[in-house]
Amino acid sequence: MLGVNSDVLSSDLGEEILVQNRAAGRRDRIDIILSILRVLGDNGPSSKTSIMRFAELNSKSFEEYVEGLLVPRGFVEKRKLRDRYVYVLTPSGKMLHTLLSIVRDLLYIEEPKDAKMLRELLISKLQLRGFMVSSYLNLGDGLMLPVDIAVSHNGSTVVVNVAATRSSALCRLALSALAATLGGANAFIAVPATADEIYELVSKISTPTIKPLVYEPSSIERSVEEIVSVVEDSLAKSFISNVAVKKTMHVTNVANLASRDTILVEGLGKDKRGNNDVRRVTIS
Repeated sequence: MLGVNSDVLSSDLGEEILVQNRAAGRRDRIDIILSILRVLGDNGPSSKTSIMRFAELNSKSFEEYVEGLLVPRGFVEKRKLRDRYVYVLTPSGKMLHTLLSIVRDLLYIEEPKDAKMLRELLISKLQLRGFMVSSYLNLGDGLMLPVDIAVSHNGSTVVVNVAATRSSALCRLALSALAATLGGANAFIAVPATADEIYELVSKISTPTIKPLVYEPSSIERSVEEIVSVVEDSLAKSFISNVAVKKTMHVTNVANLASRDTILVEGLGKDKRGNNDVRRVTIS
């Protein structure tokens, strides 16, 4: 064990995963960050030596994760206490700890076949459209957030997470919150049309950057087309300042964009003939 109480973690399953990874001699970046946050959450203000001891860090790792990552981003505060410095977990650090623990739980969640099929077809369709697709979102500083689908284009990213069960929805909400707040991405959570309770849950917690989508388990291919269209439109709106703007009867110049409701944008993937697709985007 790490020498602290297991009730600091918001999830017993998250604790189990950390212990299993330690026993196997492998800790990725999220494991290490969780260990640091857990030590601070249990012990309160802690010295460098104390953190290194209980989180099992060497001096290089301490500098990389505490001084180089958690302190600059405001998850940990460095305070001077008499003749030494101590490190304190901030409110945002507590939230990060909870969210990362939930992310770990995703490893053990089983979902229906239709949810898995939706992910696979979405990835395939988006790749065919010419987008860069990944199962990780780069949060910077080498920290990669696992997600279902991260779609990138011209420096902007949209995340699509699929939730077919209540447990999965809670985890995907945590992932989406991380993607939106730390990764700057718009996030969508796709839920089955037959699961009113899950849709209601996601809708209650939705924000301008985290929104629910509905897919039909009995018509996965049609649902994939609809979700791809939503992703493309979301990317298009994010790319307004970076993509080529074509003059239309609605737009006379870039300066007038703020007062217009539609524009044409170019470069959002390929059409069936391999040409750059041009889409009409409604600015709401």
